[in-house]
Amino acid sequence: MQLPNILRRLLGFFIFHATFLTCTINLSTFAAEAAMPFRNETERLALLAFKDQISADPNRILSSWNDSLHFCMWSGVTCSRRHPQRVTELDLMS
Repeated sequence: MQLPNILRRLLGFFIFHATFLTCTINLSTFAAEAAMPFRNETERLALLAFKDQISADPNRILSSWNDSLHFCMWSGVTCSRRHPQRVTELDLMS
């Protein structure tokens, strides 16, 4: 059974726009993720301000807290897997 011409055109129209919308959403997500390193400067600054308040660090745990590593890779800092630029835990027991 063959679809009438108008239905084929409508179907083509909807498929094209659904594909276009999906590509647009994917590109927007990619652009947002690419901008992430600059988006959460407040997390890094807050951690550095916290570090400045520590008077003794005999094991030099906080020595990794500098600009050579992303703050999510600093010792004792855990970032969210869902939102990689968000700190979710500090473990400074040692």
